[in-house]
This record gives sequence, structure tokens and C-alpha cells, in this order.
Amino acid sequence: MIKKPPVTAIPRKRWISQTRREFCVSAAFAAAALPLPGLAFGTQPKADIPDLAKIDRQRILAAAERYLHELPVTITAFSSPRSAGGPHDYFSEGDYWWPDPQNPSGPYIRRDGMSNPDNFVAHRHALIRLSLQVPTLTAAWLLTRDTH
Repeated sequence: MIKKPPVTAIPRKRWISQTRREFCVSAAFAAAALPLPGLAFGTQPKADIPDLAKIDRQRILAAAERYLHELPVTITAFSSPRSAGGPHDYFSEGDYWWPDPQNPSGPYIRRDGMSNPDNFVAHRHALIRLSLQVPTLTAAWLLTRDTH
């Protein structure tokens, strides 16, 4: 029988056996010692911050003027025959879902990466339009305080 040498314990280094609490405390102290960005607390000189109102003023005002002359578009302006809801309910279909050619009246099947051009997207487009117009009109009001 071959005699095995005695196993000696390898001393563990302190950083390996650190508890979660010890790690979190040391990480907090390390983070507190780092210099924080001046923008986070408003201590950076204003000269270093670009004036977006000056840069985008004309673009914002032109878009706002265009939006003021457009009629509102809501989801009630469009309906889908496949929607089980009423005229005030948002309806959306997944981009990659298609009718099953073997069972046209059955559940849809997924075709990954292939958008179905027959999907109902009018409600999605109405909300995207709204999500562009509201911030633009708000920014224009903040720049001019004009209420027209």
C-alpha cells in the first residue's frame, strides 16, 4: 500500500473569506473616497455644461409649431377586427406572430425575426406620435412661455 503524504491546510487569504456584509461595507467606503462627478451635485462650473436650449431652440420651436397645426390622433380613431376590446381599449399584436398556414383560424405561430406586415399597428403609431409631440410642446413652452 502506498502511503499518501499528509494533507496540509492551505491558509485562506482574508479577501477570499470576506463576508457579504464586510464586502459591502468596504465597497461603500471605497466609493465614498472616490471623487464624485460635479454634475451629480451641481458643483461643476456652468461653463462646462452645454446649453441645450440654445443648441436645439430652432428645431424644438419648428417642430412645436408643426404639431400645433395637426389634429390630435387618439386610439379611438382606429379599430382592429381582431381586438376583443371596445373602441377605447389599446390593441397590439406581437411583431413576430403570424397566422398558422395549416390552421388559419387557430392560434398564431412565432417566426423569429420576421415582422408580420399585416399586424395592426395603428394604436402603436398613435402613442409613438403622442410620445414625440408632448415633450416637444412642453420644451417649446419652457423656452418661450407662449400659451398659443
